[in-house]
Amino acid sequence: MIFTRKPQIRLLVAGPVNISKDLKKFNPFPEIGHRETEFTELYKSIKEKLYNVFDVEKEEFDFAIIGGSGTAALETMITSTVTQKILVISNGAFGERAYEIARIYRLPRTYLRYEWGTYPDINEIEKILQKNPDIGFVYMVHMETSTGMLNPVQQVGELCRKYNKTYLVDSVCAICGEELDMNKFNIDFCAFSSNKGIGGPAVIGMVCCRKSKLKNLQKRNMYLNLETYLKYGKINQTPFTPAINMIFTLNETLRDLLKEGLYNRRKRYTRTTNILRGELGMLGLDFYISNTGRNMSHCLTNVLIPTGFTFDYIHDEMKKRGFIIYAGKGELNGKVMHLATMGALTEKDIKDFIKNLKEVLK
Repeated sequence: MIFTRKPQIRLLVAGPVNISKDLKKFNPFPEIGHRETEFTELYKSIKEKLYNVFDVEKEEFDFAIIGGSGTAALETMITSTVTQKILVISNGAFGERAYEIARIYRLPRTYLRYEWGTYPDINEIEKILQKNPDIGFVYMVHMETSTGMLNPVQQVGELCRKYNKTYLVDSVCAICGEELDMNKFNIDFCAFSSNKGIGGPAVIGMVCCRKSKLKNLQKRNMYLNLETYLKYGKINQTPFTPAINMIFTLNETLRDLLKEGLYNRRKRYTRTTNILRGELGMLGLDFYISNTGRNMSHCLTNVLIPTGFTFDYIHDEMKKRGFIIYAGKGELNGKVMHLATMGALTEKDIKDFIKNLKEVLK
């Protein structure tokens, strides 16, 4: 860790405040003021690591660190950038969530909605961009968590380059598990979080921003305003009181990620996912998306609930054995179980999970 404990600092400020002795045992990090040099050094350290994770240049990109979930980052990105009609491409719950954000804020929008689990049609997307010159922005989910589908973010990025559109990508669940190249994929704004593939605890949202696209940012709300976060970020600060313990944890999380190496992290996730899918196939279970490789995530799998069982039964029995699984979202609720192989899970963890699942399904 960067900071070691010093004699107690007495915080005579209106937040953050000193916590009680009983609470201190739950907080391994020093108590610091967020307007002090200790915090600015911490913030600066995080941004340096983010540049390494994304492999982008400081002259071309900047990062906003937001106190909120991945959805907070997503809402910040959409509401702060859109100045013309946005094309929302959706084939699952999180595409629908983005469109709902645009609708709530009454942003000019058009909706290309596919059935859940349907792979987007690049030719159809191009025709829409050709016929609608008033579309200035395009949005897509990198990996749609609700189905486990890996979307064609690079191909859509190439269309955005061809037709001069600003490209917004939700990589909250894909980050560090799927290939992501801001320049190669022509992504202008990318929302992600400290959790999921990065491997840290919830809940800090972040946005990677192409500087050349920051000229016409909009202020449609107070807390989720991208321009404000970027302005304070220039002096390694946050506009509002941050969750300082989470900021400390994010710094350590990124340190672990860079130590492992982004390529090695993706390789590990892919390896454990392949082990999981192979074992599930041996059990006779089917996947929501056919295992063609191209369309499936490398770090998340939605598995159909086998006949004769319910999700609740499988969930409760596995929880007794020390494993947590999630139900499908929306229309997939009760139909699939949602299995991710992100974070610190090992091959042994996956094999233990399969061993116990096999016993439950007997």
